[in-house]
Amino acid sequence: MATLRDLVVRWVESKRVIGFERAQKEIACVLRSLAEDGTLAFEDDYQLGNEELEIKVATMLRHVGWTVERGRPGCEDLVVNRQPPGDQPPIVIEVKSGGEKKSSPDLRDARQLDDWVFALSDGNYQRKSGLGRRQRGLPRTGGWNIGAAQGDLIGDPNPHKGLLVFNGQRGVRFEERKPVQLPANVEDFVVQRCICVAYLPVLVAWESAVKSGTTQAGDLWAAIQRTDGVLLPPSG
Repeated sequence: MATLRDLVVRWVESKRVIGFERAQKEIACVLRSLAEDGTLAFEDDYQLGNEELEIKVATMLRHVGWTVERGRPGCEDLVVNRQPPGDQPPIVIEVKSGGEKKSSPDLRDARQLDDWVFALSDGNYQRKSGLGRRQRGLPRTGGWNIGAAQGDLIGDPNPHKGLLVFNGQRGVRFEERKPVQLPANVEDFVVQRCICVAYLPVLVAWESAVKSGTTQAGDLWAAIQRTDGVLLPPSG
């Protein structure tokens, strides 16, 4: 029986000329696609981190019927397009994990997501066009409202909603995790920027509720859109 090394050698030889970096990227893409289609199994949810966690989050959201796309290279992890009903903003997702001692996202995690939301909401266009100062914290409003006194811009031309998914206390089973609360400075920031923070156990509970029929995908969508702070579990 051929070993994995034998198979990789044959594949590399069939390419004739291929560098290490390109080979690494192509193999990584294959592994990702195998995970996305269910051929490769995930670790238990409480152990997930890094790219595996990102793929699992994308898979869960696809299971509830959403269209999930990968983000821009080196930027946001995922983007979910608008879902019916209504014309609410697309969701920009950053996925993070912490070790056993890191139970919540920090300010750097939140600021990074806010940068991606700002860019995708076309906030930079306002700056470059000299149209005024963007007042952040109102991503749900479309269009530009010019303040009569200061000439400030309120809202973004192409608003997006930020969702920060976090698996804290990684390696600790969900039922054994200590109760968590956002640090005060992080809570103030995400509320001001209208960012929704979803701890992984809560997102898993939402996926299970949608799959079991006890709630609807639209309920999850609405909950994320209206939450500025920590996402609550589904009711019931």
